[in-house]
Amino acid sequence: AVGGIVGAILTGVFARASIIAGTSTNPDMTKGGLIDGHPEQILTQLYGIGVTAGYCAIGTLVILLIGIILTKIKENKRQRAVA
Repeated sequence: AVGGIVGAILTGVFARASIIAGTSTNPDMTKGGLIDGHPEQILTQLYGIGVTAGYCAIGTLVILLIGIILTKIKENKRQRAVA
C-alpha cells in the first residue's frame, strides 16, 4: 500500500507534459507535474489517494459487517453455553 501511495505522489512530481501531450486532446490533461512547473498535479494525486483510501475503508467495513452478521447467524444455543 505504501509503495502505491509513494508511486502516485511521485507520478505527480515526475509527470512530463511532452509525454502526456500525445495521449490527450484536453489542455488540462497535458500540463505535466511538478518538474514541468505544475505543482497542482501533486494535489490532484493526493486527492486520488484520499478517495481510494476512503473507498477501500468503506469496502472493508462492509465486508467486516457481513462477516459479523454471518457468524452470529451460525451460532446456536449450545455454542453460546460453552463460550
